[in-house]
Amino acid sequence: MNNSTHLDISVIGHVTKDLNNSHLSVGGAAYYTGMTTLRLGAKTGLLTRCNPEVSSKINRNFTYYMNLGSNVTTSFENTYINGKRSQVLRSLANYIQLTDIPKEIVDSSVVVLAPVAQDIDPKLVLSFPNSMLAISPQGWLRTWDRSGHVARLAWNNNIAINQAKFLFVSVDDLINGLIPRSWLKSDRIVILTEGTKGALLFVQGVWYRIPAFSAREKDPTGAGDVFVGAYLVRYLELEDPIEAALFASCAASFKAEAIGEMGIPTREEIEARLGDQPKQVVIRTNGPKLNYTL
Repeated sequence: MNNSTHLDISVIGHVTKDLNNSHLSVGGAAYYTGMTTLRLGAKTGLLTRCNPEVSSKINRNFTYYMNLGSNVTTSFENTYINGKRSQVLRSLANYIQLTDIPKEIVDSSVVVLAPVAQDIDPKLVLSFPNSMLAISPQGWLRTWDRSGHVARLAWNNNIAINQAKFLFVSVDDLINGLIPRSWLKSDRIVILTEGTKGALLFVQGVWYRIPAFSAREKDPTGAGDVFVGAYLVRYLELEDPIEAALFASCAASFKAEAIGEMGIPTREEIEARLGDQPKQVVIRTNGPKLNYTL
């Protein structure tokens, strides 16, 4: 645990143990997002819950790190068939609640809520009045049966969503691929990631197509989270939502090429690939199909 130096970005969520096609690694949305912002030079805080064994493997270069502790670590078994992921939740650590928030992260420039399995109380959004709030709601969009098999969940917590400045969601986490109409507001930046198709960016009422960068896919787990981290770092630097999205798409392509955190790129690697693939352009486009019931 480090001192209370002002943080650029603080990330909240469970660090997990991921079994991806028989390879075991430390993972989770919070971990991949936080490691990305750290590697790209942001003063980063990470608040998590996991057991001591996994905590000992976490990079200690974070400007601020706190493990709230748990007897078990949240664990997923991920299987990819023809690019589609199926998940089984093998274990679940304790939830992160309002009373768990340390004062050191409260005034971060950006706070990221990154649940993976209903592991964060949505009321946490009310704890950061002086921060821009980014929500990656994948863990709130999941349910599971008694055997742990994960399925999509229709979720729309207005208390949480209404506080978000940035909203990052994968099309794979949406029922029938439909994004709730109520999530789209002119003062909110919404990004819908679509894997190898790239992403859609919603800003000031307009949709943009963000291209994907060429990559030799090896382990796509965490690519969307790398996108989130890279986007927020670049947005803080430029305040340009479109340039930030192009930078983030490029960053995500690296994660797909390597197992675990080895796929998180450096700034130099991102800039080199941006230069090598200069024909990647952002264009206006039609938006995705909407869910008008949420």
